[in-house]
Amino acid sequence: MVHGTMKSLFFQSFADLGSLINYARSYITRASSSRLPRIPKKTSSKTVEVRCRGEFLYGVSPCLAAIQANRRKIHKIYIKPGVSEKKGVMKRSALDNVWKVAEKRKVDILRLDKSAMETLSGKKPHQGVVMDVSPLHFKKIEPSDCKLSATKRSENPIWLLLDELHDPMNLGAILRCAYFLGVDRVITTAKKCCPLSPAVSKASSGAMELLPVFAVQDMGEFLSEASHEGWKILGTCSSIHEDEMDDNKEVPVIQCSQYMVKEPTIIALGNEGYGLRGYIQKACSAMLTVTPCRELSEGFDSLNVAVAAGILLHTLQQNKKDN
Repeated sequence: MVHGTMKSLFFQSFADLGSLINYARSYITRASSSRLPRIPKKTSSKTVEVRCRGEFLYGVSPCLAAIQANRRKIHKIYIKPGVSEKKGVMKRSALDNVWKVAEKRKVDILRLDKSAMETLSGKKPHQGVVMDVSPLHFKKIEPSDCKLSATKRSENPIWLLLDELHDPMNLGAILRCAYFLGVDRVITTAKKCCPLSPAVSKASSGAMELLPVFAVQDMGEFLSEASHEGWKILGTCSSIHEDEMDDNKEVPVIQCSQYMVKEPTIIALGNEGYGLRGYIQKACSAMLTVTPCRELSEGFDSLNVAVAAGILLHTLQQNKKDN
């Protein structure tokens, strides 16, 4: 009888231990699911038909910025297996925001293998995440938008004007600088300019998602109206050589470090190859340049337009602050 009782207690203790383990597992599962959204299991790209409803935005920073800005419609999110998990537990990273927003907006998340992800991103560095999103377009700006309120005018805003910029890497880098350095508005030509593509967003590290870009149809009329409304229009050139100035040799060339922003200002950056067009140069009251810090070899007298933009903007913002 005693032996039977001991045997019964022995098995009962194991049953209680099993219940305790199951309870602990369920508690951990509930706690994890309450903190982080559930992600579907790996899906083979061979069984999934991927259809693009908009365009494929790739990279962690552009995707997160697009979610934060909420300017695009998100159709679907694709991730590479293992990008956000370690030993079955999701890591706390920037990607967690993608999952949370996707769950909140009821956007499907699908896992694709490496080959499929590279196909979606055009073999560009996607960092394990690609989103099917609606495209971004330039916002329209009219010459009448140059008119500012007295309060806004007193802040001496800086607008950046891009004249027929073609390279998406340059445009992306300039947008990143403009956003970081507090440019109030970025304006480009409506024609012969780089579109707001996923490549630009990636090069901008997502700044393109956060900073609206405006396009003007008639640049000459726009600059004329801006000048009439009291805007200071400044061009840029690579050096003080007169042959860069076309027919506008009377416009002074000033080192950017010596210029003080005292009124609303438009800074014009030219094309990577031929710079600012002649009629835009004529609309400028001065040309800014970045002075080299060494004697340069013949034929090497300029900076990349995005690098020049960063130096110019930082210098002018500092001068405005110190003024």
